[in-house]
Amino acid sequence: DSQPETLDRKLPEKWSELFTQRLAVAGDAYIPKALRATLHGGVNSSEMRNVAVVFVGLPDLAISDDELASQTISVAKLDKLNAAFVQMTRIAHSFQGEVRDLLFDDKGCIFIAVFGALGTTELAPLRAARSAMAISHEYSSSKVGVSFGTCFVGMCGSPKRHDFVVMGHDVNMAARFMVCAGVGEV
Repeated sequence: DSQPETLDRKLPEKWSELFTQRLAVAGDAYIPKALRATLHGGVNSSEMRNVAVVFVGLPDLAISDDELASQTISVAKLDKLNAAFVQMTRIAHSFQGEVRDLLFDDKGCIFIAVFGALGTTELAPLRAARSAMAISHEYSSSKVGVSFGTCFVGMCGSPKRHDFVVMGHDVNMAARFMVCAGVGEV
C-alpha cells in the first residue's frame, strides 16, 4: 500500500522538474536577461528602488477603431510592430534597461522600459535618457517620456499567478511626460 503512495509523490516531482527545465529553455527567449537569473534562482524579492522609466508612444502604429471592430490587423502592420519592438528592446538592453511592456491602450502603442530595477541604480537616469534619445532618433514619429524616482519593484500577485512589476508615482510621470511630448520629442 505504501508503494503507490511513494510513486505518486515522486512522479509529480519529476514532472515538475522536467516542466521547469523545459520552461526555462523556452521562456528564456521572452524573459529579460537580468530577470532570468532572479527567476531561475528562485529569488522573490520585492523592494522600493530608485528606477528610471521610459515610455515610448508610437502613434503611427496605433490600432485603429476599424481594426478593433473587425478584429483584423494587416500583416504589414504586425511586421512593423514586431520590428519596432525588437529594435527598441535592443536599444534598451544596450543601455542596461529591461523591457517592461508593450501594450495598446487609449494612448496607442506603448513601449515601456525600466532602468535600475534589477541592477545598480547609480547611472539609471543617464542610461534611460540615452536610451530614450536613441529610440527617438530611430523612430522620429515617437513620443517619449522619462522619469526617475523611488518605485515598488518586484513580484506582485499570488503564488499561482504573479508578474514582475514596477509601480509608483514616477512610472505615472513618465507616461504623462510621453503624452505631453510632441512627435519626435523626449
